[in-house]
Amino acid sequence: MAREVAHELNNILTIIQGYADRMIMKHGENPALRPDLERIADNARRAVSVVRKASPRKAGSAQAAV
Repeated sequence: MAREVAHELNNILTIIQGYADRMIMKHGENPALRPDLERIADNARRAVSVVRKASPRKAGSAQAAV
């Protein structure tokens, strides 16, 4: 079950990160928006990293802890 939760969280975070990156591309020249958009994208990437580190690995997979 933990693997499914991690997968769903990654899906949500990937969407947040993608939208933030798109907004940076579209509005990145706006000094009022850019810092907040970068903060959103950076923290979404950090959250993905945390979820990946915390999620259980399949036994025998290349990602399994040794």
